[in-house]
Parts: sequence; structure tokens; C-alpha cells
Amino acid sequence: MSRLVRSKGGAVMLVSQSPDDFSGEDDEFLDNMGLVAAFATNAKPGAAACVVGKGANLTNLQTGQSFARFDKTTKKIKAW
Repeated sequence: MSRLVRSKGGAVMLVSQSPDDFSGEDDEFLDNMGLVAAFATNAKPGAAACVVGKGANLTNLQTGQSFARFDKTTKKIKAW
């Protein structure tokens, strides 16, 4: 179903309140994600690094800031 939606120009979104949801060993789907955005969280740094990348500290983000990962590079951006 995901491939059909993407082939028609749609988007598939995986949304979670905790990076721990994506920290399993079978998470090869993270390599196929085009855009990853992460907002402030108090989750363990290891789980956040798995999703966004090493060096991204999600605990110190201010309101309106997020980390976004494009093509394996992480950048701090203003979300609104």
C-alpha cells in the first residue's frame, strides 16, 4: 500500500511521540525515509540519535525549533 500511495504522489508519514518506537533492530525503514523531523523530547539520547543522527541533542531545543534530516545530514531548523 505504501508503494502505491507514493507512486501516485502521496506521502507516507510515521508519527510517534517517542524515538524509542523506532529503536528496534528491524528498523531498516529509517534508511528509506526522505525527511525526518524531530522536536524537543526527553527521550534517551541513543534512541534520538538512531532517528535523527549523532550530535543532535533534542533536549535543548526551544519552542519552534526542530532537527530535520535530509539525505543523511542533520540540520537544526526553525519549524514555524
